[in-house]
Amino acid sequence: MNFILNNCGNRVYSEHYNLENVVYDFSRDANNNHLFSSIRKGDEVVVLSYADINSRDSVVAVTYCFERLELTHDYYKAGRTSPPCGLVIGYELMKYTFLKFQAVVMFPEMFDKNGNFKRGVNIKEHA
Repeated sequence: MNFILNNCGNRVYSEHYNLENVVYDFSRDANNNHLFSSIRKGDEVVVLSYADINSRDSVVAVTYCFERLELTHDYYKAGRTSPPCGLVIGYELMKYTFLKFQAVVMFPEMFDKNGNFKRGVNIKEHA
């Protein structure tokens, strides 16, 4: 099974958590995050980000091989008490860059018709 993850904020997770091979984080209490528990070791996980956060004219799709989930505290909310969040751990398989209009066609579940990331959609199953 394959999963697509929305990193529209272009976060570099391994730097934020000071852990190698962290490819994504998620809040455990968000509505659609139950899908994270469906990911199995060896599944492909595609993380989508803007190639350039300022221009937002192209998208980078990095495919990872999923290893495991870990629980930690959300360090993006530094200085505040935050609930545990999940970390997706994996290793990179390949990386592609697409123009926005190509990304809309390839990953319609993540982008609106204008090529912008859909709000509130952070994980989807993908054939």
